[in-house]
Amino acid sequence: MLVQDMVFVPEPEFSRFTFGLAGGAARVVPSDAVVTALAQVLPAELVQKAILLGIFVLGCSGTALLVPSDSLGPRLVAGAFYVWNPYVAERLLIGQWALLLGYAGLPWVVRAVWSGRRLALAMLPAAVGGFAAMTVTAITALPAAVPRPRVVAKVAVVLALFSLPWLVVTALRPYGIEGDPVGGSRRSRPGRTRRSARWAACCRWAGSGTRTRCRPATRASSARWPGWCSRWWGGGRVPAQPVAGQVGGLAGAAAVGLAVASVGG
Repeated sequence: MLVQDMVFVPEPEFSRFTFGLAGGAARVVPSDAVVTALAQVLPAELVQKAILLGIFVLGCSGTALLVPSDSLGPRLVAGAFYVWNPYVAERLLIGQWALLLGYAGLPWVVRAVWSGRRLALAMLPAAVGGFAAMTVTAITALPAAVPRPRVVAKVAVVLALFSLPWLVVTALRPYGIEGDPVGGSRRSRPGRTRRSARWAACCRWAGSGTRTRCRPATRASSARWPGWCSRWWGGGRVPAQPVAGQVGGLAGAAAVGLAVASVGG
């Protein structure tokens, strides 16, 4: 699960890349800066685990509050399905924690738009996530506010203000962004491994307890992949994570989320 974008270095330092000034896309702004700042106070591994737990707690509690029922069952089911589904599992495999941070805050954003209060606070997780998180938030918040012009204007202002960190860096960059032949932009951060688009499309995990097969795009490329994937080429299979561990982790996150929802409600 902790791969690609979710791989944190033990002692991160502020650099030009942290603020989107190293030539790559500004999608790491301001999420990398926030993580680096937190890692100056707490161990990076704790920051990483806190972000993962926060995504599940935030999404589950917000969804539970949106369910128009006083019964615990429907709220638990809604929260569980919102934070654990094929989309979330795939984003976790890719390591897109910044996007999931905005996704987890969407129920709170919808609730804030409907009530017209605490809009900036509800969009704070998306603001930390950056470009991708703010994009999904805008797609969700603006249609929800359409019937009320004043709320639409308020949502637009908050979206614009929270998007300034990466908008300013992108607008003031005097040169373009160098493209990557397999898609996306080049990434210069040490310690991150670039997977090909075909490999990413081949490996999919929806959280089931069945055995999953992973295959490199070509036979020649199998030498570059870990031994467990190369063994599949010879006919072996890669067991997925046990169902009990997945259900146990989800149940724990759902329980914490419902506790937060009950206090906030």
